[in-house]
Amino acid sequence: MPIIGTVIFGFGIMTASLAIQLYLVDTFTYAASAVAAASVTTLRSLLWFAFPLFGQQMFAALGYGGGNSLLAGLAIVLGIPFPVWIYYAGERMRARSSLTR
Repeated sequence: MPIIGTVIFGFGIMTASLAIQLYLVDTFTYAASAVAAASVTTLRSLLWFAFPLFGQQMFAALGYGGGNSLLAGLAIVLGIPFPVWIYYAGERMRARSSLTR
């Protein structure tokens, strides 16, 4: 079951990343810079760097159920409001930018 879950999760991440990169290429004048900025400044990249530093201590203190629940809660808190905000404010942000086509 963990392997099946990992496959589903990986497919979702790759699908979302591909859609985001294609959107950036189509939207911005300097596509390579936009894609590079998006890949460097994501919170996901920062968490991937930092997680090995605190992951073992977190799971030792909270256990697997509590640690995974904490991570799932963070994913929900960070992952649901942002796309909704972008949906409503995205057009205004793109209109203000001089770098969009």
